[in-house]
Amino acid sequence: MNQALFIISLQHELSMLIGSQLDLSLVCKRFLKVCNHRMSLNSCHVILKNQNKLFLPNWHATRKDLIYSMPKRFEGAPWTESKLAMAQLDNILENHNRCEQAVISKQSQLGVLTSFRLKDLGYLILHTQVQVRDELVHSLLPITEKLANFCYSCCIQQQLVAEMQAREQAEHKIKHQATHDSLTNLYNREHISVLIQQIAKHAETNGTQSALIFTDLNNFKPINDTMGHAMGDQILIQVAYRLHRLKNNKIHIARFGGDEFIIVVSDLAQSVAEARSKTFNFIEQVQQLFSLPIRVQAKSYQISMSIGFCLFPYAAKTPADAITFADIAMYEAKRSKISAGIEYSPSMSEILATKAANVEIVKQALANNGFALFYQAQYHANKQLIGAEALIRWNHSSNENSQASEIIGIAEENNLILQIGDWVLDAACGHIAQLERRGLPTYFDAISINISPKQLITDNFFEKIQLLLKKHKIQNHHLKLEITENILIENFDQIVPVIKALKSLGVQTSIDDFGTGYSSLTYLKSLPVDELKIDRNFVVGIHNNPESQAIAQMIIALGNTLNMQVLAEGIEDEAELICLKALGCHLFQGYYFAKPAPFEHLAGSVLQPI
Repeated sequence: MNQALFIISLQHELSMLIGSQLDLSLVCKRFLKVCNHRMSLNSCHVILKNQNKLFLPNWHATRKDLIYSMPKRFEGAPWTESKLAMAQLDNILENHNRCEQAVISKQSQLGVLTSFRLKDLGYLILHTQVQVRDELVHSLLPITEKLANFCYSCCIQQQLVAEMQAREQAEHKIKHQATHDSLTNLYNREHISVLIQQIAKHAETNGTQSALIFTDLNNFKPINDTMGHAMGDQILIQVAYRLHRLKNNKIHIARFGGDEFIIVVSDLAQSVAEARSKTFNFIEQVQQLFSLPIRVQAKSYQISMSIGFCLFPYAAKTPADAITFADIAMYEAKRSKISAGIEYSPSMSEILATKAANVEIVKQALANNGFALFYQAQYHANKQLIGAEALIRWNHSSNENSQASEIIGIAEENNLILQIGDWVLDAACGHIAQLERRGLPTYFDAISINISPKQLITDNFFEKIQLLLKKHKIQNHHLKLEITENILIENFDQIVPVIKALKSLGVQTSIDDFGTGYSSLTYLKSLPVDELKIDRNFVVGIHNNPESQAIAQMIIALGNTLNMQVLAEGIEDEAELICLKALGCHLFQGYYFAKPAPFEHLAGSVLQPI
C-alpha cells in the first residue's frame, strides 16, 4: 500500500510540474529535483537530441545536445553538463538505436543507469547505486510520455519565438538600412530630407528658426586617391563618429554623399539674429571636434571642413532649397577659405547663376570660334621687339575685349581649361608658323603661352606639344611655355620631368610671377628654365620702393648666376623702366611699350622699332 501511494504521489507531483508553464529549463530543473529527492538518486538527467531540426534553447555547441543535470551532492550549484551523462551518452544511444525497448537499465562502475526514451527527442536518465524497481519504472512511462510532449511543445514554442524575433530583427535591419548610410551609420540623404521637411513644418507652426549646415572635408580627394578608398572610408567613419557626439533630439546628422555631411539643428530661436548667432557658435563646436588629427593605421591626418549654412524657413521655404542654399554657402566658404562658416545670402545664387551662364558662353565660344589670341609685345632695352605673350580674349567685334582672367577663371572652376589650353596652344603655334614664313629677325626670341597646371600634369601633355610642333612645322625654340611659380612648387615632382623633356626638344620655359612663391635655389638649380619673369607687384612704383628694388635686384642676380634671362612685366611708366635698367634688367613687357593687340598688329610690328 505504501509503495502504491508513493508511486501515485510521485506521478501526481511530476505531472503537475510538467504542466505548470512553457519554460523548458525551469520545468526540467524542478522535475529532476523532485526525481532526485523522491527516488534517492545519485543524479538524474534530461538529454534532448538535435532531431527534426528543432530549435532548442541553450543548445550545446559541440555535441549538439541539450543536457539538464541534477547531481544530488550539488543541489544548489548551477546546472552544468553532467560528466556522467556525457561519459555514458554514446553507449546509451547505441543501445536505444539497436532495440525497441522504451526503458534500458545498464550496470556500470558508476552504478545503475536507467534510461527512458522521450519519443524521438531524447532521454531521461536516472542514476542510482541500486536497481530501480520495475513497478516504479513502469509507473514513470506515462510521465515520460507527458514530459516528451512538453519538451516538444517547448521546442516548437521556442522555434516560433525565434522566428518572430528573427523577423523583427530583419524588419528592424531593413528599416535601419532604409534610413541610414551603410558606411558611417549616420542618416542617409533620403531620410534627412524627410526630417528637414518635418522640422520645417514644426518651425513654421511654432515661429522658430532652424539651421541646415552643409559641410565638406578639405583636401579629402588627394588622401582618397593616394592612400586608397579603404583608408578614405576609415577617415569618413571617424569623422562621422566625432560628428555623432553632437547628436541629440534637436540635432540630426547625415552623410549626404562622398565626404559631404549635413547637420540640421532645429528650434534655435524665434529671432533670426539669435538663431544666426547660435549657429555660428555651433559651427565653432564642430570645428573644435577636429582640432586633433584623425589617426588611421598609425598615420595622422589633420582634417578640416568648409561649412555653409542656411536658416529656414527664413531663407528657404522647402527642404530642397535649404540643402541647395547651404551647399552654395559651403562652396563659397571653401573658395574663400573661411573656417568659421558662411551663411547663405541670395546674392550667392545670383553669382552662381552668372557663373553658370558664363560656363555656357565659354562652351559656345569653344564650339563656335568665339575666342581670339591677342599678343602683348616684349622688348629689349635697345627697343627691339624680341617676343610676345599670347593672351586669350573673347572674339568680339569691338576692341573692348574681356580680360583673360575672366575666361581662365571660369574654365578652371568647370574643367574646361584643358579644352581652352589645347585651343590656345594650337592657335599660337599657327601664328608662330605664319611669323616664320614672313621671316623673323634673329633677335626675335619666342611667343610665350601661359600653361595651366592641369595641362602640365596630364599624362599626354608632352606628346601634345610634339604633335603641335610637327603639325605646324615651326622651329621649337620659338615656343615658350610660362608656368606660375606657386603652381610649379605645388606640383614640383610631376612638372620637373616635363620641363626637362621640353628642354630636350628645344622648347623654352619661363617661370611667371617669380618672387611671389618660395624663390628657392633648391628647386631652381634642378630646373633647366630659360627665363624668370619679375612679378608686376614688384614693378609697380619700384622707383619709390626700396624693398621692391632689393627683391628685383636679387631676382636679376639670380638669373645671371643661373644663366637665365630676366624679364620685368607690368612696366607702365618711364620711371619704372629707368629704375629696372639701373638694376641690370634688360627685357621688358607692359603698357608703357604696348597694350595687348590682335595678331595682325604684332605681325605688322615684328620688324619695326617702337
